[in-house]
Amino acid sequence: MMEDPETGGRPARARYDKARHHLERRWRRRPERHCDRMMRAIVDELWAQFGADTYSWCGFYLLSPDGSRWAQGHCQPRPGPETLPLDGPRGRAAQGSVIDAGEGGGSRICVPVLDQRGEAWAMLAVESARAGAFNEVDRRWLERMLKALAQLPRPSSP
Repeated sequence: MMEDPETGGRPARARYDKARHHLERRWRRRPERHCDRMMRAIVDELWAQFGADTYSWCGFYLLSPDGSRWAQGHCQPRPGPETLPLDGPRGRAAQGSVIDAGEGGGSRICVPVLDQRGEAWAMLAVESARAGAFNEVDRRWLERMLKALAQLPRPSSP
């Protein structure tokens, strides 16, 4: 894998591995896992690893109880839209990961959080001001991090 000059010469894979390692260590210290805390930890750790140079926004959206929209959960560095419709690229994340062009020439990746039945109940959305910032490596690593949430009861309604 080539090194990315935009990330200080450090391959994204190494940064994702470092984030995963920090999260697993944190979760081992607290055996009782709570979905809300874990989602907050994931966003905060991803922001710590990528926020200064790759990400421009990172956060969770939870499916509303009636399944009609996404409602914002924890995010960095600022609030995003409070709700999102189920159409469009972020809405399509309920069917699987989406990598696309974002607004203003940037890019975004949206990865669903699946329950044990394989149904999406949340999504992690990450945006970058750089075009083409995300690829299959990002998708695989983010999906791997989110698997820990599939084993837990869904958090309280948004």
